[in-house]
Amino acid sequence: MIYSLSGHAGWHPTLKTSGGWFPHGWWQILVCMTIVIYSFQGVELVGNAAGETESPHTILPKVILGIGVRIILFYGLAIAILALVYPRDRLPDGQSPFVWVFSHVGIPGADTLMTLVIFSAAVSAANSAIYASSRMLWSMAGDHFAPARFSRVSRNGVPVNAILLTAVLALVSMLTRYISAQQLYLYLIASTGQVGCLAWIVIGWCQYRFRRAVDRGEYPSSLLRYRSPFFPWVAAIVIVTNIAIIIGTWFSQSGMLIMLIELLFMTCIIASWFIFRPILK
Repeated sequence: MIYSLSGHAGWHPTLKTSGGWFPHGWWQILVCMTIVIYSFQGVELVGNAAGETESPHTILPKVILGIGVRIILFYGLAIAILALVYPRDRLPDGQSPFVWVFSHVGIPGADTLMTLVIFSAAVSAANSAIYASSRMLWSMAGDHFAPARFSRVSRNGVPVNAILLTAVLALVSMLTRYISAQQLYLYLIASTGQVGCLAWIVIGWCQYRFRRAVDRGEYPSSLLRYRSPFFPWVAAIVIVTNIAIIIGTWFSQSGMLIMLIELLFMTCIIASWFIFRPILK
């Protein structure tokens, strides 16, 4: 397939590009990392699923390893093939590069098949988002951060009320059809990419504080059923990297708007803590 694509493009697979590896400057890596982190968000759902796993100390290592392998094979390797086969300035705008590439391999229906794969991936991502959002709403209701009706579960342990509210709020996304594609993409990056970076900073910091507290004997070691390797370096790398991504976004053309939206979301999150903290006490 690689040689078929390169023959169609009129050149051979290579890592050499016009203008070098960084034609717009190396700092553009930080700018585009927001899009990359936006694409990868969702792997933290492993933490949500761990709460409902019977043997997290044996299941989690396998799941985490499987996620890493799948990312390398299905994303990293695929992007490497695209970079080898087609120059960056030949990919069309407004179309998935995977669909566009498969439409040139000479296999009938390959582009349609790839479109179905992307659609199934989108449905799977939506299903995961509903699962995580409903479980978090159920947990918040149990801690009195949300109305108590959302803490109720069915006989099978399913938080039906939380799922229904999550699904209704998800339908609001249908209104995005009235927003231009460029603005919609910008809003998605601003509302999910940057907030996702903030979430991973909090995850890294919480993991660091909790592990230190267990090591000092403040919590029993039995609570730590799974110990992540390379502590505390992984937590430090997560925090520093996500801070760099947030700062790098400010250098993009729309960085100021993204920064303002990010600050608005952060203000709402911090304000909600001070509002609900007295109620919790």
